[in-house]
Amino acid sequence: MAGSDRPPEQLIREWLEGHGSVTVGIAALEETWKVERLSPRERRRVQRSLESVGISVKPPLSRVSRGDAIELSLSESGQVSGVRGQDAEPRPVRLGLVAVAIGLMVVGSLGPWAQDIFVTDYGLDRDGAFVIGVAGLAALVLAIHARRGRPSRLPLLAAVLGAVAVGILASEFRDLLDDTFVEPAWGLYAAAAGSALLVALSMSLLVRRG
Repeated sequence: MAGSDRPPEQLIREWLEGHGSVTVGIAALEETWKVERLSPRERRRVQRSLESVGISVKPPLSRVSRGDAIELSLSESGQVSGVRGQDAEPRPVRLGLVAVAIGLMVVGSLGPWAQDIFVTDYGLDRDGAFVIGVAGLAALVLAIHARRGRPSRLPLLAAVLGAVAVGILASEFRDLLDDTFVEPAWGLYAAAAGSALLVALSMSLLVRRG
């Protein structure tokens, strides 16, 4: 293990796949993660790292004393050998696309939403500020979800926020299309595309992680 550049949790998972569950002490984890002593914060980090690759830790590290035995095993949901296969790459890719979606919502809301021959209305002249607020809140929710490193229902909240933005923007489109002299501008299209993408990506994170 010491000579590998791969994450400790991945090496432990591979060992468990070949040998089955194992009982270790806290000192063994400290040696594996190369820390002198696992602080409460470090214990939470190690716990999240192990759970992220489908390893069950009993009892949780937050309740373990130095003399206690810790059982490491593959969790039932951890038959996701997709940690290395299907989910090792998609997760950061999806989170990167979330940033694109949020960016489209913000930039689109700052841009023009409606225009005629003489006047251009920008997003901030209408409901653009609200859409930007929704985008910021959704970004915060998904950042918390990513930091937790374990399944949660937070992406569902982000999807709901995205759906609210889609509804607002759809209403703007309807109002503009009913006006003979005013046309939707690129900012409205960008904000709508970002909002729809946010909904799709949030549901993807929910299905994959939740």
